[in-house]
Amino acid sequence: MGAVGVDLLINVSSSISRRFGGADLYASLAAVNQGAKVDFLTILGPEINEYALNIWRSMGISFDLAKYLPSYNLSKYLVKVY
Repeated sequence: MGAVGVDLLINVSSSISRRFGGADLYASLAAVNQGAKVDFLTILGPEINEYALNIWRSMGISFDLAKYLPSYNLSKYLVKVY
């Protein structure tokens, strides 16, 4: 069980870029790399597109148990990069 978040990254020139991630997703990727089968139980909204899901699926994470809710909004995190 986990969540996917949107990391907003600020670089030295103060430009902002988005990256889907979150601790639960990163932990799932680590588990897959150790040989575990991962079925990511989460809620997905319109911000997560099929392109991102296909990337994570290609890495070994299943979203078969995920529920799509059109009104769901992802949590936002701000990470300052120097």
